[in-house]
Amino acid sequence: MGLPVGPLTGFLLWATAVLGAITLPSSVVQTREGWESLLRTTWFRPRHPMSEPPTVFPRVSIHVPTHAEPPGMVMATLDALAALDYPNFEVLVIDNNTTDPALWEPLREHCLVLGDRFRFLHVEGISGAKAGP
Repeated sequence: MGLPVGPLTGFLLWATAVLGAITLPSSVVQTREGWESLLRTTWFRPRHPMSEPPTVFPRVSIHVPTHAEPPGMVMATLDALAALDYPNFEVLVIDNNTTDPALWEPLREHCLVLGDRFRFLHVEGISGAKAGP
């Protein structure tokens, strides 16, 4: 009638069968959830109605630190910031220890052209790890 087993082995076999039967529904659910995410072709995201546009815009200060940067690259960055559609911001361009005036003077002039939202600060004589070479 089969292979004879001892009482301990028989008990362990029955205990394993009972535990397997108990955990089977959980395994089926987890497997289905895994396959569902793998086989889904369309994902849906809940969409909430749009709220009214804000009436209060807190002031935002955008800092652009520079040190011996090519003026054209920084000016392109400033032009992109000038195109922001947020109504209440300022841009502080802070040139840190650049010794060549040909690199920082065009930035100062460009900030003047862009208007009152843009301020240029040139600082020299600052020492320390973050002060540039």
